[in-house]
Parts: sequence; C-alpha cells; structure tokens
Amino acid sequence: MKKWLILLCSFCLLLFSTGCQKEQAAPQKIIALDALSLGLGPGEEDILTASPNPETDAGLQWSSSDLNVVVVDHGELRAVQPGTARVSVSCEGYATAVCEVKVRHVQTQEIRVENPRIVMALGDKISPTILFIPEEATDREVTWRSHNQAVVAVDEKGRLVGKTIGKTSVSATSSNGKETVCEVEVRKLPLGLKLDRGAVSMQQGESIQLTAKPSSGTVEDAAIHWSSDNESVVTVHKGKIIATGLGAATVKANTINGKIAECHVLVRPDPITYRGSGDKTIEHVSVPAGCYAVRMEHEGKGYFGVTAFDDKGNEELWCNSSVSVSYAPLFSGKTDGVHDARIVVEADAGWTISFEPLMVYGGLNWEGKGSGATGIFPGTNQDVRIFCHGILTAWLLDDTGKMTKLTDPSDSPVSYHLDHGRYYYIVAVTRGEWRVEMQTSDQNGPIVDFTQIPDRTEK
Repeated sequence: MKKWLILLCSFCLLLFSTGCQKEQAAPQKIIALDALSLGLGPGEEDILTASPNPETDAGLQWSSSDLNVVVVDHGELRAVQPGTARVSVSCEGYATAVCEVKVRHVQTQEIRVENPRIVMALGDKISPTILFIPEEATDREVTWRSHNQAVVAVDEKGRLVGKTIGKTSVSATSSNGKETVCEVEVRKLPLGLKLDRGAVSMQQGESIQLTAKPSSGTVEDAAIHWSSDNESVVTVHKGKIIATGLGAATVKANTINGKIAECHVLVRPDPITYRGSGDKTIEHVSVPAGCYAVRMEHEGKGYFGVTAFDDKGNEELWCNSSVSVSYAPLFSGKTDGVHDARIVVEADAGWTISFEPLMVYGGLNWEGKGSGATGIFPGTNQDVRIFCHGILTAWLLDDTGKMTKLTDPSDSPVSYHLDHGRYYYIVAVTRGEWRVEMQTSDQNGPIVDFTQIPDRTEK
C-alpha cells in the first residue's frame, strides 16, 4: 500500500512539473499577412503588408514561387501572366507566411491593326502592329491571311512581303475569333532612302538644295514629305533648305512607305573677316564672346606669318608657314570676348583672316566642301576612332588650344580619348568634299551621340 502511494505522488509531481513547463514556454514568432489569397489581372499591381509578431528590426525576405506569374519586391506585387503563384515572406526565427496569388485570364474583346492602310515597296518586308483591346488581354495569338498571296505574301508571324504591284487585303484573327482587316498597296517605291548630304553648316540667309537618293526603286518629288524640326532655324520645301535663324535643326525626308533620311543643319553667325595685302598690323580687333576657329588664307606662295596680341598684351603665333590655308584655335573669347586686340600679318600677297563662330551641335558626323571646321562637341570620357575621308589635312582641337593631327598618308582612322569636361572641334584643310565620322574604339560600337548637348554659344 505504501508503495502504491509513493508511485501516485511521483506521477502527480510529474504532471505538475510538465504543466509548469508548458505555461513557461515562449510564444511562437509569426508573421501575419493582411491577405492570404489575392486575385489579379495581368499588369495589375497590389501591396501585401506583413506584420511580424513580436516586432523586429530584422529585414523581411520576399519571394515568388513563379516569377512568370507574379513578381514581388518588398511586398509590392505585379501580375505578369495567367497562373497561380505563392508569395512568401520570411524572417530569421519566424514562421514563414504565404499568400496565394491567382492571375486571371483576360479575354480579347477586339483587335485592330495600328495602320489600317499600308503602302509598301515592291520587295519590301514589314510587320504590322496589332493592338489588343483591352490592353491587358492575355491571349495574343493571331492568325494571318492574305486575300491575294500573289500581291502580298504573309507568314505566320504577320510579316508582309510585297510580291507584285497591286492592292489586296490582309486579315488577322485572334484565337477567340476577333478579326481585323488592313488594306495593303504595293507600289514601285524605294526600299531605302539617303540624302546627298548628312550634315551641313550654313550662314543665316543661305540656301542649299538637298537631293533624296533611293537605294532601289524610284521616288518622285510628290512621294517625299520634307520637314524641319526647328523652322525658326531652317525651313525646307522640296528639299531646298533655307537658313532663317541661328542654331541647329534636323531636316527629314519621309517617303509614303515610311523610309526616312536625315540631314543635320547648323546655322552659324557670320564670320568676322579682315582682308589685306602684304605686311600689315590690324589694330582695335574686337571679337564677341563665343568660340571660334581662326581661318587664314594666303594668295601667295611665300612666307605667311600671323601673330596675335590680345588686349592684355599676351602674344600668340597663329601661323608661321607658306601654306595657302591654315587654322588656329581661339577659345579665349569664350566668356568675356576679346577687345582692342592687335594682329600682325607678314605676307607677300593678298590674305584673308576670318573668325569663324563655332557652336555646340548635336550632329553625329560632319560633311563639307573645301576647308572648314565642324561644330563643337563635348568630351564623353571614352576612346573613339575618328575617320577623315577626302581630307588633305585634319586637326582635332580642344578648348585649351591643344592640336592633334588626325590624318596621315595611309588615311587610316586615329584613336583618341575624349576627356569629360573638355570641348572639341575638327578643322579640315582640303579643296574637295570631306567627311568626318566617329565610332567607339571597339570598331563595332555605336557612333558617338552628341544630340543631347545644348547649344552653349552666346548669340
């Protein structure tokens, strides 16, 4: 009997001790979500809010079981395409919380061809754009059909090919039977278009005739639409451009079948010019604020020397040779201008000295005829390969006056590093047509793009 009493007391003590341990156990750490399931349409967004209990400063980790269905970033959800995905949030020491997200299918109500009337060239290939209504429609499979394959052929991806001159219809049908039709006309039009000049520099009031050249086929004047993106600088009519104001503009030629060619135009202020013969000192020379290239021409074959003295008495030798055309940089007038300067000329014949205003310009490449200078372009902190075509001599100049020769007997490209914060321009000395183009140094890189650089020349 005593033995049984001892056993009973031991058992009660064990129960009491276990109960106390349960009461003293720490509560489980959990993360509560404000939603355990969500439904979204493709492209729709929502936010899940997670509340750790107890609160913690530790970061929460979010993940999606299928990123093709739902992507999540710090609780922000974005539905991608129909399906189901589990969005989880976790934190070290806490139980993971899960929300099931279903992205529903959105049925196509209507389809349209972006351009319902298409004009294309014989032999050309184009892919019309289909618009789905609503925009978030999930099933975007389309079946294409040409009503006359002899005029326009169409493949399963919707690519049209102009086979013969004529007209026909091309239809597109969605997987749920919605249909749209576009009218297609095949004409004898160019497969590509190019202008005879890609970049020109002009003075105000000057006019130049541009000619559009088709890569194949024919193009009539009536089939080309000419436009200027800045008519306060340049106007254009049937390819004739007229410089109406100072600045930069781009002239475009568009064919009826969407082929485009461009010409970058820079209208500069008139140069400041001095002329004379033999030895002479030019007094009281004033140049307004701006950036200039100094062009010096000598009609004789003997010595030609030009020395400049600014209004502070600083001396600079601009020319010391017998060449007929020479250039020197003048950036000292960039901010304050030059006032009451002096130029000493030594020559045995007639001469001309011109301060040619330069402007920051967005053209990619440069073309010209006869000796001339490009516009100013900024350093991009990258290595470029500079090609000079048809140029006897070309120099790269920066805004410190440093000159680098770009041409050699082999006419091969010159590699150069354009420093960030520096401004550059190129002068070409030649009698014929010339062209300068720049590419990144890996040969396959894009042409350096200066189109976003504002004009900083004071006008």
